[in-house]
Amino acid sequence: TEDIQDYISRIAEIIANKGEDESYAEIKKALSPRMRETAYAWAVQMVMADEKILNPEHAFLSKLTELLEINGTFAGKINAVIALLHRAK
Repeated sequence: TEDIQDYISRIAEIIANKGEDESYAEIKKALSPRMRETAYAWAVQMVMADEKILNPEHAFLSKLTELLEINGTFAGKINAVIALLHRAK
């Protein structure tokens, strides 16, 4: 948990001090490949919190997949699991 909090703090600091493109590059550099997958999963979790994905959110996730070098098939699996977690009864 402490590692995740450290990563989140570092990411927030980068975004606050730099522009979008530079922030994405710094975030990618700061995260190991496994933590990039985790960061993507958390992003999907936040986007799906209201149980729908709007076009700008979809575009954001697509861009994040590319920037963090998340395999498309694996990203699809993450999306499916998060969608199941948010499914209404």
